Amino acid sequence: MNRTLYFASFLVALLFGGCASPPTAAEAARLNVFVSRWDDIRAQKNVPRMSFARNDLPTPVVQNLGWKEQRVTMEVIRLDTGKVVYQTSFPLARNETRAAKPDGPLTAGTYSLKVTPENSPPVVQNFSVYGY
Repeated sequence: MNRTLYFASFLVALLFGGCASPPTAAEAARLNVFVSRWDDIRAQKNVPRMSFARNDLPTPVVQNLGWKEQRVTMEVIRLDTGKVVYQTSFPLARNETRAAKPDGPLTAGTYSLKVTPENSPPVVQNFSVYGY
């Protein structure tokens, strides 16, 4: 009888033990990262794109899908030169989506959006700007 009671107690503890545990660092760093046109963001349409015309203003967008506030660093890097074209850092609340518009239009080329949350590996998204 005692073995059955101990086994039942063990199962109850196992089932309900994880319910109250706080999220881990890996869960807190869940991000959705994409690039959209500035005109789409102003119209409140977050449409992910990977290619842009020369008159478009590619705007990085990041959404925190984790349980905690995250401090993220966002960089737009030109791939052929490795030069950081735009960089900003800001706190991102739980379930918050934020766009960070670069200072001006980007010249034609291939770029990489790199978003680095604190204490987590970076999230990278490539995109291209076409034109002359």
